[in-house]
Amino acid sequence: MELTDTITFLKKAHNTLEYDGKDQTEQWTTFRWKKPAKAFNKSIREDKNKIIFSAKHSGYKKYGIIHERTVEFNKELNELKVIDKLIGDNSKKAKIFWHFSPIIKLSRNAGSNKADGLNLFVIETEKTPLGTILIKGSKSEIKKTPYSRYYSKTEENDTLISKKNTDTDTIITTFIFNR
Repeated sequence: MELTDTITFLKKAHNTLEYDGKDQTEQWTTFRWKKPAKAFNKSIREDKNKIIFSAKHSGYKKYGIIHERTVEFNKELNELKVIDKLIGDNSKKAKIFWHFSPIIKLSRNAGSNKADGLNLFVIETEKTPLGTILIKGSKSEIKKTPYSRYYSKTEENDTLISKKNTDTDTIITTFIFNR
């Protein structure tokens, strides 16, 4: 992989949101950031059934957008909900990337409808079903992307890419694990 390809790949190699084709932090080189996004309004709270982490960041402020991510774990540890919300002018395209280990395989549930903004995927290893992923507010697809377990060695893994619907400012991704 050429250096420019590696840098492009690394920008999309995080479980994060991309707004209008741009990363939240401008990258200088492979592992150097120009001006890292600043997190604010950080909170951790707990209620009877779940633990909730929430924060906003300034990475898209120059585009008139604040990205807020809320992560909710239920106390039974079998459900993880990630709520990504764009605050401001969200008329541009946004994508969320979810990367998985090469031992994890994803498949679209046959009853899932890409067009209505409700997507259902199955998570499994070669021999074991692990659970499902439910995504609301986007059109989602599985793509093969490079994965590097070791320096200078890449293999393919499944990446779930969710493209925000134009009529919403929020994408909700729920991971439900078998017990």
